[in-house]
Parts: sequence; C-alpha cells; structure tokens
Amino acid sequence: MNITHRFHHIRRGRQTVGITVMASDDGGVRRLVRAAQAALAVGQRLTGRGLTAIRFTTDRAADATTTLQALPDATLLGLAAASAGMGTGFYLARKPRLVVALGVVPALLTGVAIALRPVRPASPAPDTTRHSDGGTV
Repeated sequence: MNITHRFHHIRRGRQTVGITVMASDDGGVRRLVRAAQAALAVGQRLTGRGLTAIRFTTDRAADATTTLQALPDATLLGLAAASAGMGTGFYLARKPRLVVALGVVPALLTGVAIALRPVRPASPAPDTTRHSDGGTV
C-alpha cells in the first residue's frame, strides 16, 4: 500500500485554504478536495444569506420602532404593561422559556421605542415681565 502526503490549495473567491491529505490513491485525494471545495461554497452562501437576513431584520426593527414612537405615551405604556404581564403569566404557568421570552418581546420593543423617541423641545415659558403700569405683556 502506497500512502502519500500531499498539500493542496483550494481557492474560492479571495479565500485560499490549504489542506494536507494522506491518501492511498489519487482518487481519494480528488474526492477529498472536491468535498472541501463544496464545503467552502456552502459556507460562503450561508454567510451571504446570514448577512442579508441580519440587514433585513435590522431594517424591519427600525421601521417598527419608528411606528411605535408615533403612538401616544399612554398607549405605549399600556402595551408594555400588557406584554410584561403576559410574560409573567407564562413564567408562573411554567411555560417554556421561549414562550416566556416571546411574551416579553413587545415590552422590550416598546421600551426601546420610548427610550429612542426624539426629545421634543419644551414650549417656551410665557412672558411674565411686568410693565411700569403693573400689567403684564
């Protein structure tokens, strides 16, 4: 049996991976190199899709936050309280952690919307300067 050691460079786009192969024939080496190339291709596709999913999720969260910021304070506080109460109820009912977390997510989003709401300038105080005749402006 003739065992050989070979070093192969696998190039995929800008990325190069080197593997050392021990095989008894060239057919095994070729199969291993092809398998490594396929694994790199799948990894790159998954990375690209993952980044797209993250970008999409971030955009949707920003849209949701903007929409929530337009609601009145009383509505936001009511939504946060109802969501926190629902999460607490799920916890006390010994529901799975995922269910409890999903019950509390709207409260977290509402809190973020409240915290990131643009600060509205306070209305100027009325002018109460007194004139010499005792009246105000």
